[in-house]
Amino acid sequence: MGELERLRRFQEALKKGKLGRVESFEIWLKDHGFNPEKVSSKYIHNFFLKNPLKIVNYDEQLEKIGGFIGLHLSDGKKYHIPLVGIEGSGKSVLLNAVKYMLESLDEEIVVKTGDASLFAEFSEEDEEPLLYKFLDTLNRNVHVVIVDSCDRDQRIAESLKEVIKKGGNCVYLTAWTPEKWRFAAESIEDVLPASTEIYLEPFDREHTRKLVDVLLEILSNDSALSVDYASLHEFSFGIPGTAVHMFIQSLKEAYLKEKEDIDRDVIESTSQKMGISGIMDKLNSLSDIQLTILSYILLNWEGRGVRPVELAEALNKDKATISYHLHTLLSEGILEVERSGRSAFYRIKKFVTPFVQLKLMEMVEYG
Repeated sequence: MGELERLRRFQEALKKGKLGRVESFEIWLKDHGFNPEKVSSKYIHNFFLKNPLKIVNYDEQLEKIGGFIGLHLSDGKKYHIPLVGIEGSGKSVLLNAVKYMLESLDEEIVVKTGDASLFAEFSEEDEEPLLYKFLDTLNRNVHVVIVDSCDRDQRIAESLKEVIKKGGNCVYLTAWTPEKWRFAAESIEDVLPASTEIYLEPFDREHTRKLVDVLLEILSNDSALSVDYASLHEFSFGIPGTAVHMFIQSLKEAYLKEKEDIDRDVIESTSQKMGISGIMDKLNSLSDIQLTILSYILLNWEGRGVRPVELAEALNKDKATISYHLHTLLSEGILEVERSGRSAFYRIKKFVTPFVQLKLMEMVEYG
């Protein structure tokens, strides 16, 4: 292409842009029946919190919880139901659905909810710990106490002990990630014995399809966009949160690839950008020490990650060995590192985390 032709084509492109004839992602979404303001994982999460009856595949768990609440209303005894699930399994949405359903009934059932991840923070008004603020809402007239994000409170056993003192005999619903529940279960048993445990499993293919149908209903006005449900399920492993994010990202990928549908090619490309393409094969090929490192990182309370020296001390390994395995996990796209001065903090990548949790659960289940 000659210099004059290159300049002419650039001027033509500039003119089209001024006339609004360049198709941006927002225009692509509108042309395909989507509301651009709604196309985000955050919007979808908030939608399910506000519209809990739209949730998919939790009927059995809801009925089990309802049975124990009914039992409490009959005998007045204390019951504890830990809700255990990997990141993105829908724990918060399910707990909110329980609250919504109880408050929709004709009979007066008092429900109180707290977020354990905030218990250690302080109120801006009077600098009082938010745990105490939550305790102030409890009394002996409460029937159900919901405590979300128990896996993010380093003093959760002590926190629950205080909650029980105020709440007395009622139904306690607590939410945990699998590794934190395994770690804390024994200490929690001394404070609040589990009456039963509920595990949220990944969706099967049919429920993944139903989830995508709901997403299309939420985000679009009769969009004719076709979605390869089977591929979305395959690459997301049926993890609801992963499937939602993959769907959102696949819309952008379809636009970039100039596709009219979300086909397998689009979904596979999206999974690569999310860093989860072939992730279970990678995890299955790891050594025992590498899986132990991942387990330790998951159990760590420091959100920014774990330092190599801490891993060396905890696992009784020399620094060179730990550094070698951390480098391997980095090169495989499982870990990421944040550097601060002379320190390095390693953590599991956001979208990889639920797959690591699945792998570690599998190891516990099958020994």
